[in-house]
Amino acid sequence: MAGQGGHGKGTDTQRPVVVHPPMYGSRRVTIEDSVIGRAYSVDEPIQLLRGLGLAFGEVSLYDSTLIEWVGGGPDAWHA
Repeated sequence: MAGQGGHGKGTDTQRPVVVHPPMYGSRRVTIEDSVIGRAYSVDEPIQLLRGLGLAFGEVSLYDSTLIEWVGGGPDAWHA
């Protein structure tokens, strides 16, 4: 369930990872308001999570309980 697994104060309806609206060709990626990096393509949010040891196996960017897309879904990369 979202909100469990060591991500702190999250609730069951809140996704712990937020991909923010596009700005200048990239999107800021945060976990509980802490910036973990900037993504420049659709694959990079998962790469950032894997780099932190937080994403394992197949993670669907389009139907995920892990990621909240703000300001457009996985296909939106230009402001």
